[in-house]
Amino acid sequence: MGTWATAFTIFKGFVACSMLYMPKNFINGGWGFSPIMMILSLFLTLYCAKLLLDTRAKLGGKVSFSEMGELTWGKPGRLFVDVTLVGSQVSFCTSYVYFITKSCQ
Repeated sequence: MGTWATAFTIFKGFVACSMLYMPKNFINGGWGFSPIMMILSLFLTLYCAKLLLDTRAKLGGKVSFSEMGELTWGKPGRLFVDVTLVGSQVSFCTSYVYFITKSCQ
């Protein structure tokens, strides 16, 4: 996948999914608490993305997430990364299906 396709996929996965639930989350969390948590989440996500990019640069630049996990933590690291990636994708799909079914009711 190219740079633009990767950026669009990340945008779609994180931002689009969040926008579907944002109004309800603000009602449930409160108008004071929700923006603060959103900003903290932004900084935590940026920090973790920077760590991933730094690790990828140190490992040669052409490694996948699974390969990064294996090079840094061995076979358990690769398995952990693969399981969390699958879990992430399943949760995105589940949240979309849930949102669509709630919207159709």
